[in-house]
Formats: sequence, C-alpha cells, structure tokens
Amino acid sequence: MHLLDTFSCTLPPHPRFGGWTVFQTNLAPSVGDAVPVGTILEISCYYGYKLNGGAITACIRGQWRPEVGQCLRTCPSLRTTTITTVSCTYKGETLATCLDVVKGTRAHFQCSPFYEIQGLNKFPVRICSRGQWSGGIPECVPVCGKKGITKDPTLIVGGFNTTSLEYPWQTALYFKRTKVLICGGTLLSQKTILTAAHCVTNDKGQLQPKENYIVAVGKSYRSYNDSRDNAAQFSSIQEMYVSRQYKGYIQHYFGDIAIIVANTTFVLSLNVQSVCVVWEKKFHQSLENVTRVNQTYASGWGFTSENNNPSDVLKLLKVPLISKDECERRLSEDDLEYLTDDKLCAGFLESGKSVCKGDSGGGLVTKHGGRYYIIAVVSIAPQSSTAVGGCDSQQYGLYTRFSYYIEDFLIDVEARFAPSEHHVYCTDDDCFTASTNVSITSARSGCILPDHPTFGNWSIFGAPSNHFMPGTLVVPGTVLKIECKPNYTLSGHGSLFCENEFWSSNVGEFVFFTASATPKTQDLVATEQEVHGLFGDHVTLECATTGNPTPKITWTKDNTLIDGTQGAKYRIKLDQSLHIIMLQKSDAGVYLCTTDNTTGEATMKRINLVVIDGPHWPATILESESQAKVVVSLNSSLTLNCLVVGYPLPAVTWWKNDTLIPIKSSQFETRKDHSLHIASVTSSNLGVYTCQAYNGVGKSASWSVTVEARQTNHDTNPKGTDAQPDCQDNPLFPDCRVIVLSNHCARQNYAKFCCKSCTEAGWIPVVNLTEQTTIVTD
Repeated sequence: MHLLDTFSCTLPPHPRFGGWTVFQTNLAPSVGDAVPVGTILEISCYYGYKLNGGAITACIRGQWRPEVGQCLRTCPSLRTTTITTVSCTYKGETLATCLDVVKGTRAHFQCSPFYEIQGLNKFPVRICSRGQWSGGIPECVPVCGKKGITKDPTLIVGGFNTTSLEYPWQTALYFKRTKVLICGGTLLSQKTILTAAHCVTNDKGQLQPKENYIVAVGKSYRSYNDSRDNAAQFSSIQEMYVSRQYKGYIQHYFGDIAIIVANTTFVLSLNVQSVCVVWEKKFHQSLENVTRVNQTYASGWGFTSENNNPSDVLKLLKVPLISKDECERRLSEDDLEYLTDDKLCAGFLESGKSVCKGDSGGGLVTKHGGRYYIIAVVSIAPQSSTAVGGCDSQQYGLYTRFSYYIEDFLIDVEARFAPSEHHVYCTDDDCFTASTNVSITSARSGCILPDHPTFGNWSIFGAPSNHFMPGTLVVPGTVLKIECKPNYTLSGHGSLFCENEFWSSNVGEFVFFTASATPKTQDLVATEQEVHGLFGDHVTLECATTGNPTPKITWTKDNTLIDGTQGAKYRIKLDQSLHIIMLQKSDAGVYLCTTDNTTGEATMKRINLVVIDGPHWPATILESESQAKVVVSLNSSLTLNCLVVGYPLPAVTWWKNDTLIPIKSSQFETRKDHSLHIASVTSSNLGVYTCQAYNGVGKSASWSVTVEARQTNHDTNPKGTDAQPDCQDNPLFPDCRVIVLSNHCARQNYAKFCCKSCTEAGWIPVVNLTEQTTIVTD
C-alpha cells in the first residue's frame, strides 16, 4: 500500500442545506469516495443559509481540517436607512452589519427625530430564530398626533391664538394665482392631505384643475408669505380625489370629503407631523362614540366673529360631539336637510363659539391615549342672518365622518400615494377595551401596484395575477412582467422590480404597429429583447417568426448549440421556443435565436436573459413526463426528469416506493439537474419512483412515476414461462448470458433454467407482482 493511501480522506456528507465541490477537478466524486491528501473542498450553502465555519477545508493526514461547518438559516437582512439605525450583536460582540445574520443574533433599533417604533419599549430587541425575527421587523414611523406645546384651546370664533407646534397636522389650501387662503386641511401622511370636497370643486361637485391650487404645512399665520412662518413648506398638487357620492349642493353636500396628493414629500419637523389615523372602520367608529368622547378639537384661520373678518393667526376650537337625535331637535328646518347620514354634529348652543367660513376642510380630531386622531372634516357652518359671510355661532356645526368613507374611498387613495404605510396604529396602550374586537398591524414597506396600462397589462412572477389589483401594496422583490395587447409593442422595460418602496422603472408606453402588406419570406417579430427571470424559477424564450415554409429555429448561447439534449434544464417546445428551468446566475446572458427556411438568408434575434433574485416561494415541480407511467426495455438505461423550481433553490431526493435512493451508486445517479439516471433497468428496478423537493418555504412538493418493463413479442412463446420478475437463474447452469445471446430463451427448459436473465432480456413476459408463480429448478 502506498504511504499516501494511508492518509487519504473519505469525502464527508454534504452539510444540511448546502454542499461541497472538489476544488479544480473535472471529476464528480461522491460522498464516501476516497480522495488523496491535499484535496480541497469548497463549502457553500443554499440561499437563505450562512456557513458557520470556513468556506474551504483540506484533506490533511487523513482528516478534513477544519471540519465541514454547518449551514445555519439566516434571518432577513436589516439595513440602516435615513430614518432607522440598526445594530446587531452576536454572542455579546457587535457585528459590522446586520446582513445574513444567524440564529441568536440580537437586533437593536433606533429611530431618527420625529419617527418612532410603537411598542419597542416593551420588546427592545428582536432575536433571530428559525429564519425569522421575533416579533417581526419593526418599522420607524412618523410620530403622529403629538402636540409640540400644550395649551387649552378654546375657540375659533372668539378664540385664542396658537402655533403650528400645537397642531402640526394643520394644512392650508391657497389659490395658486392670488395666494388667497380658501380652506384648511389635515396632514395624513408626508404626501396626502384630507380636506373637504367643496374646497376643490365647483357647485355641482366637479373637480377644478389641480394647477389652480397650492398647499402649505407648518404655518401659524394666514398670509401665504408671512415672514414669521420660517418653518413652512409649500407644494403644488400631484392629484386630487373626491368621493364618488359628492354632487355639491344638489345633494346637500353629502360626501363632502377629498384627498389632495402633494407633489412634494414633506419633511417632518416640530411644525410638520401627521395626525393619527385608524384604517379599521369599526375601531374608528368608536372614536366617534358620543358616550365615550367628551371633547373634539378643530383648528383653522376662519372668520373670528359673525362678520366678514378672517383670523390672521391659527385658532383652535374645543367642542363636544352631539348625538344625532339632539342635533335634529336643535337644528333649524333649513339646516336639518344637511344632516345627512355621513355627518357628525358638534358644537355649542348660544355660546358664541363655532367653526366658520375659512375653516372648511380642516380636521376634527379627538384625543385618546395622549394622541390626537382624525374623526371628521369641517363641512357645514350655519350661516348668520345678521352679517354677510358670517357664521351663526349660536348653532351646531356639521362635519363629514372619516369612518364613513374609509373602505370605499380613503384607504384606496392613501395606499396609492402615501410614501409608506407609516401611520401609528392602535397599540396595547392606545386601543379601547377588547370589546371593540379589533386587531390592527402596521404594514411593512413595499411597492404599490400600478394601474394596468391602456394597451397592455402586467402579471406577477410566481403568483396568480387575479389575486392582486392596482393599488395593492406588495413586498420588496416583487417582479412585474409587462405584456402588450395584439398589434402593440412595448417601448420600455418588459419587467419591473420592487426595490424597497419604488419600482425599478415606470411602465413603458405601448406603440401601435401595422403588419406589412407583403410579408418577407421569413421575418422575426423583433431583433433584440430583454427577458427577466427569477433565480430558481423557469422562463421561456420565444422566437416568434413567420415564413413559408415554416422556418427552423436553432438556439445558441456562447457559441454552444442548445438542442434540448443537454439534460432536463433545457426543453425545446413544439413552437420552437426555449424553456429553461432552475434559473441560476450562470444562465444569464445573450441567447441567439437563428431562423432559416432555406428560401433566403437566415435571420437572428438576440435575447438578453437577466436573472434576478426574488421573494421566497415554495418548491414546485413542473409536469415532467407526458404520463405517470414509463415503459422501458429491461437492460436499457433510463432517465427520469424532475423539473423543480423554487426560491431558494430546492433540495431534491428520489425514493423508490418507501426507500430513499442514494445520490450515487452502481445502479442510480442523481444528476445536477435533479434527474435520476438508471444505468441498466433490471426487474428489481421496476416500481414507483417519487421525486421530492423542499427549500424550507411552505410544504414540500412531490411527483411520482411508475416504471414498467416492455413485454417483447417473439415468434415462439415457451409454454409456462410467465414468471415473477424476481425469479432467479439456476446457479448450476453454466452461463445464462450465452442462452440470451443465442436466443435460446424461446426454449422451455432454457427459459426455466435462466428465468432471471431471460425475463430481463424481455423474452419472458413480466406478470403482476401480486401473482405468485413458482419456478422449479433442477
């Protein structure tokens, strides 16, 4: 024995959720094989797992040094952003980053000024366990409903001055040309403002041009250019939306509510913060409960007395909610018709305090748990009979209820245009009693699905598109595939990728084209195309062509012909398109589609395949065989394909009946494309084979196929030779191989003495395994 053989190493088992490859070799050694001293293994883990140990191990004096490490499941990576600082520790030591961390890592979060994480004081850290962060990943959200200073607001008509620090969600709506203030509003997010519909429409409820208006936040003074408002921010209008029910005075201002979307994303400060919003209707209705809510608050620059005298300084009004029955009894007959189902009633009688002209569109808020929540919009102020343009301060005011329009209007618009879902939702400290039976959670960051283009549509990779509608929030990593309607071609990217809160590009335009009246002998629909596919998924490259006779299509990549014989990874479909499964980074690149129908010059089309990472999705097995049964001749080779997709890439095992098949043996070999190769099918190889795939996401997937032997028809069928496939050759017979080669299995005695060999050669029909046939030997 050679000295080196004494210190050779046995190839170790692959780490769970990972594997190894032998460095710089063209061989394909398997677990258990002996390799010489100096052999080097490169260790890697599946996506979503991280190696706990060195990435390289070497065979040194009969041992692997260092030992092959474990592949530990990682938690989603955390990154420090402009509003969130994240730090991680592992076993007491601070890590450089929070990327690809493993079980036991502790994450600590800190928010930028004017942002907060609700409930973080109860759970100050998150712990990585089983690939997830305990308690989920917290999100720093803008502080809402907090006053910078505290005073007792009392009134607007006859009221005290205040500053924007007290109600930093107050906004002002101006005519852009004249800079005259026309209405108030309430900041819902850094881009969206709640106001009254009559502020942005004509008397019939029709929207006015958005270019007519400009909005301001962080103001304490009415004048547009007041120098004392050194923290004010201004923006033009991106969009305006009004409730569908609003028809103006014709329907007594029913549906008097609107949302303005600013072109600018406002910067949070002491003077600029959003009001708190609850997007669950039942919980929000509790905020309007007259028996629970004693006081509400309104703010604005409206008229300060029963004459035409608007306030120069932001003023506040503290008013109680009034029940509908009480309001109906007290309102005049003319005013009663404006008390529609979507209105709240609030105020005092004969107190000299009320909202007034100029306060319209402002928010009615209520305090709960130390925060202020929006409950309604200032809509109707009773007209004074003593002064033109003045208000009746002896009467109740009417407000459009926020909860009435949550589900059918407000939440849809807000989800489309809010920079992120960053309102403060009810927490254990802030919610009402459990009798409200409400569970509200904060959505994580992601992208808003765009409207379908006019002459096309989009679909989501790896998911049924009918589950998603425009305006839906989807997670980062979502990929949209853009498709055109017939006779249109796309000018722009064919795929969009969600990165944090933004799509990688806008949906392109669709250009109409007309087919040539005299088509060429052969013509490719396009000369160059970019196709995106998800890592671990499958993709079809199409090479649409016309011509007579039908052109033949060939596919190449890197000057290598792809004809479908390279394994299960590539399939040439009936329409000559190229189907690629189990996409990996190495599959990216330019594929050439060449068409030729021998009547003219061959044409080529370049298709650039881009392979991108995507969201986790469970293992899936595509249809592999045309039927669930394969019939094969004995002693021939057989390959069973298992077309697996999923992200991370799934691990695949093969089973025969209930027995696990080894990765490589004298009979079987599981190849890199997950197919199972049987070198020579014998009777013992017949049965049910199952391919099972799992990648740690969801449930495992499986597919089964039955392998049966082909019964060969011969001129002579020896009597009594129907036999069990596990019958044996007579050990006393010299050589059954000679009998098979000489075609002597057709003779009864030879068939009996060489039962096994003749059956495997197909001379003897294979009967059902449940039948019992005894072979008698001498």
